[in-house]
Amino acid sequence: MAGQPVSANGVWSVAVVVFAVLSANAVVNQKRADSYRDLMYAFWAARDQVDSQLAKLAPGVGVLEDDDGIIGFALSSATMNATGLSMDREAIESFKRGRTLDIAYQRGFRVLSSLVYWSYLNPQRIDYVEPTTDEQIIESLVGPKGDAPAGADRFDFKVLCAMRMMGRTIYFLEFKPK
Repeated sequence: MAGQPVSANGVWSVAVVVFAVLSANAVVNQKRADSYRDLMYAFWAARDQVDSQLAKLAPGVGVLEDDDGIIGFALSSATMNATGLSMDREAIESFKRGRTLDIAYQRGFRVLSSLVYWSYLNPQRIDYVEPTTDEQIIESLVGPKGDAPAGADRFDFKVLCAMRMMGRTIYFLEFKPK
């Protein structure tokens, strides 16, 4: 209807749609143009060395992946997803209760790692400072400002190893109940 005023709800609806499209476009462009995919490829290409290192430091122990699947895709080591993306029913129920670390530990997954969230996105935070000690690494990754599964405060963490790839540090933390 020509000449009819546009409602405030209509304006907000259009603004939300435009914002969603621009946000999605920005994420896709970042993944295409940034070193994000190059880091994932470098990790995949180094998979034999990573597997070998983990087998020496934590033989027979699985990796709890706080990521979207790249660690499980790349490594031959047993992995369990910590983000809720691919879990069996029991793990999903534990995830919903904030007990992913508990069930992972019970199942023999004693190493926690994240390629994208820790090594790629974490350093992009405005307040991020490159950690230099094991205590700072643990605080940065699984402390209150870190990206760790719920309930991390019920566990002790120690740095198992750190690997440099493409100017980024990939951390593997060993964990056990307090």
